[in-house]
Amino acid sequence: EGIENLRPESKAAVEAFLTGLFRGADPFQNAEPDLTARELVERGTADLDSMFESDPEVAVRLADTLGWVWIGLGDVERARAQFRRALDRQEELLGPSHPDTAWLRIGFGSTLAASGELDEAENQLQRAVADLRPLGPSRALGQALHTLAQVFDARGMAAEQAEVLKEALAVRRRVLTPPDSAIAATLSNLSGAYDDLGREEESLALQLEALEMLRVVRGDEHPD
Repeated sequence: EGIENLRPESKAAVEAFLTGLFRGADPFQNAEPDLTARELVERGTADLDSMFESDPEVAVRLADTLGWVWIGLGDVERARAQFRRALDRQEELLGPSHPDTAWLRIGFGSTLAASGELDEAENQLQRAVADLRPLGPSRALGQALHTLAQVFDARGMAAEQAEVLKEALAVRRRVLTPPDSAIAATLSNLSGAYDDLGREEESLALQLEALEMLRVVRGDEHPD
């Protein structure tokens, strides 16, 4: 899911783009030091237009990165636009079932879910899971399952949510080293699903494990 699998020249182009983008936040190197993070990301997003024609491999990776940045900034619509264009081009480059395509499908599906488009979100995420599951445990599979469970939660499907989260937790325990905030997030969500199903003791045990893990990861003073 990173840039390690890119061609060396493409990896260098990604790193140069991101370095140039976020150097804008440095008042000692930026002629416009009052630029906000949002304005910097808007500039980076605009710069991608020509890159999709000149170097689509790099543009896809950057669109994916900027999609997650837009999610962090709370702009789901812009995030969805980045994931959509990256997914469309990646399908052309690598095919619809490639694991790198599945990773983009996860981001796109998460923005659809956030917008309330649950049917299409589930379709995208189920497809990502189907493409990734035969390849064995991975960070991408864990994320796809975790996000699919959020769609089931939004639909009020607690039993289905719990089953998917159990698989997500098993995957994340395999590929991540605890304590880890992603494992804690899945523990917490599975706790909520069990609570909805009336499995209070199991819910409490999972929630306590999640809280202890977050305490180690983030410290006692963190608001979460």
